[in-house]
Amino acid sequence: MTTPIRKSLNTLLQPEGLAAPASLWVSDITLHSDDVTPGSLFIAVAGHQYHGLQFVEQAIANGAQAILWESAPGI
Repeated sequence: MTTPIRKSLNTLLQPEGLAAPASLWVSDITLHSDDVTPGSLFIAVAGHQYHGLQFVEQAIANGAQAILWESAPGI
């Protein structure tokens, strides 16, 4: 069993030159909407067959705290 993280999303994004509200915290990071738990950061990227953006609704339903995505023309 792993210990969940609790990090400010802003702290995680700053090294990439991105920002988020200081009050936004995440407890897990995942690329798979099935693995999202309440408080997770869901990262939506392009895969071989699908783009993670196609699973954002499921991630939100599973409790995603925030969504970070790679742009995808046509989606």
